[in-house]
Amino acid sequence: VIEVTDRKTPEASQIYISKTDMSGADEVNGAVLKLTLSGGGKLPAIESSNPTLTSDENSIIFTSQSVPTSIKGLPDGTYVLSESVAPDKYTITGNIEFTIKNGKIEGTTDNAVKMKDELSKITVSKKDISGTKEIAGARLVVTLKEATKTKIGADLGDGTVTVTGGASAVSTSPDSVTFLSGNEPAVITGLPDGKYTLTEITSPDGYTINEETVNFEIINGVVVSGTSVQMLDRPSEIKISKTD
Repeated sequence: VIEVTDRKTPEASQIYISKTDMSGADEVNGAVLKLTLSGGGKLPAIESSNPTLTSDENSIIFTSQSVPTSIKGLPDGTYVLSESVAPDKYTITGNIEFTIKNGKIEGTTDNAVKMKDELSKITVSKKDISGTKEIAGARLVVTLKEATKTKIGADLGDGTVTVTGGASAVSTSPDSVTFLSGNEPAVITGLPDGKYTLTEITSPDGYTINEETVNFEIINGVVVSGTSVQMLDRPSEIKISKTD
């Protein structure tokens, strides 16, 4: 008697890469992500649900979508997931290292890696000419002049932009955020990438209005060449002359 047993071809591993906000619940699209083997190494051909995904023997690159990205066919090993471009209104996060063993991601129940991004957050300061003392009572306007990621136009008045810290009397419009300065810097959260101006409408009591425009740019959720934006005011000066 000759017995023949068929062996079932093992199913290729399938993992999921999820790009979410800090809550971990909502997917955010627009992040450019890269997957490589830790320490280097060649990758085989893979399959994916993400139409933006490209791969070669060294890396896998894709843009996050509104649903997690599935990747099928990765061999066991340790991988590094990195982010080169953040979704609009978010900041780049650090690398994530994970291990696939027997086709499963270690330490997970859903075979998924979640990379979370924080919303962009910048500080705006109104200080005296010394640059050390925060002064309250200036009405300031931050205006978006050119959005660099949002293709259909960014809307600062859609409710996603918030102003906290020392700011008060906050109002927003489609292209600007207006507020009164306080004794602490204003913190603006959720601004999209782009080029901005900071201008002063009214000065605090005892100070002269700064008529100069402060220009700044946000890339990947952070201010280029600095951690904050600041405008300085000089104390008001008058001359009293007594003549014959």
